Amino acid sequence: MPSGVVMWFDAEEGIGVIRQDGDGKAVTAERSAIQAPGPAVLIQGELVRFDVTRDAQGIRADNILRVRWW
Repeated sequence: MPSGVVMWFDAEEGIGVIRQDGDGKAVTAERSAIQAPGPAVLIQGELVRFDVTRDAQGIRADNILRVRWW
């Protein structure tokens, strides 16, 4: 399961971007993909683990789990 850092997340829109560790590629993060306990928002700089899904819209994170939050 890849890991990465939340670059930004708009809580109002429920969408953001995670930068993957290793290759540094950015993936889209949606509120509906957050599986961790707590609020369904991500915080800039938060460490997360996730599955990567590729589809016609691009690359996105699914099953997002918090590794550490502030």
